[in-house]
Parts: sequence; C-alpha cells; structure tokens
Amino acid sequence: MKRNYGIDLLRLTAMGFVAALHIIGIGGIITGSELLSGQFLTAQLLRIALLCAVNCYALISGFVGWQKTARLSSLAALWLKAVVFCIAATAFFAVRHPMDYRTLLSAVLPVTTGQYWYLTAYAGLFVLTPLLNFAVQKMPQKELLGTLAGILVLFCLLPISPLTDAFYLHDGYSVLWLAVMYLLGGYLGKYGVLDRLSSGTWLALYFGAVLFAWAPRMAVLWLRPHYWYDAYGNILIEYTSPTVVLAAAALLALFSRMELPGWAKNGISKLSPHAFGVYLLHAHPLVFRYVLENRFQYLGTAGIPELAATVALWSCAICAAGLAADWLVSLLFRITRIDRLLKKLP
Repeated sequence: MKRNYGIDLLRLTAMGFVAALHIIGIGGIITGSELLSGQFLTAQLLRIALLCAVNCYALISGFVGWQKTARLSSLAALWLKAVVFCIAATAFFAVRHPMDYRTLLSAVLPVTTGQYWYLTAYAGLFVLTPLLNFAVQKMPQKELLGTLAGILVLFCLLPISPLTDAFYLHDGYSVLWLAVMYLLGGYLGKYGVLDRLSSGTWLALYFGAVLFAWAPRMAVLWLRPHYWYDAYGNILIEYTSPTVVLAAAALLALFSRMELPGWAKNGISKLSPHAFGVYLLHAHPLVFRYVLENRFQYLGTAGIPELAATVALWSCAICAAGLAADWLVSLLFRITRIDRLLKKLP
C-alpha cells in the first residue's frame, strides 16, 4: 500500500489534540471558569472539537493495517519505550516526592498496571488484530457492512441512554472500543468509502458533529446548572458517541486526501514514527499530578483569545518535547542495538 502522508500528518495532529485535551481538562481550565461564561463555553467547544483524537488513532490503525501482518516487534518496541519513559518519569519526580512501592513497580510494568490506558488497550487490540484483519479481508462486503452496522448500533447508538454502561465499554476507554474503531477503519480503507463525499462535505460534517454535541451539553447546563456532570449532557461527548465517531471519520477523510509538497512529506516521514512519544511523555500519571494538574486554571478567567492561543502554544510545546524525547529513546535503542534485537521478533 502506497504511503499516505496525510494519514501520517493526522497521527501528529491527533497527538496535538490529545495534549490540548489534557491542558483543558487536567490543566483545570474548565473547572477554573464560571459556569456558562465565555471561557467555559470556549473551553467546552475546544474540548469537544478535539475529543475525536483517540478514535482517529484507532481508525488509522485499521485504515492502514487491515492488509498487513501485525508484528510483535512493533508492540515490543512500544512496550519497551513505555518502560523507559516510566522509569525516567519516576526517577525525575522521586527526587522531590516520596514514591511508594506500587509506583515503583508500575514504572517497570507500565502496560499491565495501566499507566497508559491507551497502550494497555492497544496491547489487547494487537492480539485481536489477526482476527479483525481476517474479517476485513475475507468477509463479503455486504456481510461486513451489516456486521459493522450492528456493532455500531449496539455499541454506539444504544448506549446513548445514560442509565448504565451495559456493554462495559467504559466510555471508549477499552480494548473492545478500539477493536470496533479498528474494524471500522479497515472497512473504510478497503472499500474507499471516504472518497464518496467531497472534502467540503466532510468538513461540514466535522463541524456539524462538534456543534451538535456541544449545544445539548450547554443547554442541559443552562437548564440544570446544579448538575455539573449531568449524564444527559454527556451522552454525545464520549469516545463511543456517534457525534465523536463521525468527527473522527471526517478528519480521516480530510487528511487522507491531502496533497502535500515534497518538503512537507520529508518532514512528516521523519516525525510521524515518534508521534506516540508525545503521549508517553505527558500522559504519565506523575506528570498529570505534578505538572499538568490545575496548571492552567488561571485561563478560566483570562480573555478568550489568550485562552485559545495558550492552549495551542502549549500543546505544540508538549508535542515538540515528546517528539524529541521519543527520538532520543530511539537513538538509545540504536546505540545499544536493542532495535536489532526487537526486529528479530516475528
């Protein structure tokens, strides 16, 4: 399959979205703003617009991976990088903060102790990938489409009821949901579904999905302001929500058809392999606790342009640091020849 540099750019963009999400959420911008103030409305709109990043990553995996053989070496490399990042973070913060044995143990067992939820879920997805690829490759299109439609109705539309997480999707923080997105991405990649609509239509669908999810949430808070996390206001802003799935598919469509100049392709090809380092660097629980938590709460009372610009600039800074850190770890693997050992795995 010919390399699609627009998809590589989406990987990088999605990681920027994730960093911005954590600045807005963990950073305390929403909790630091007055309910339904301009800052609150803006932060919520930004959050919902960025929320599809995780779905984008899972869709990409299926979109480009449905006809490939999953290699254990790629998972092992990610796992080992996570160990390095965890040990480095723990050692850094242990200088000033006492660490109990659970934290120290988690540093060397980051996947099985859930230090990074997405990596833990991805490890489960990796085991399921051969089955998912077989389904995309061998099932007749009509049967695959019917199966996908049933899955999305069951897991995406029916859970709109806020009463219970009947299928244990954990709002999308699960192996099961990543598998659903992988299968959807594989179908979209194999049958070229995304090419049937124009870029303008996909752009309108993205913004329509974001606004359709944002407006009910704000309406619920306006009508029932004492319900801070009212379930009925959240039904369209979870990873499993149809609005968020549609937004992710729209971005996949837009980026997959991008025509990029040679210089951009060259830069993207060098940066894209290190995109996951952005997540590993800033999404560690200790980084959340000692660096990001409520760090940006002051933006809840700042001007709206300052709020938006600060989120953009800091997310770019986090991305740059994560890319650089991942490059250094990759260099360490090359110097110690660990990369050669990993490549010997099937």
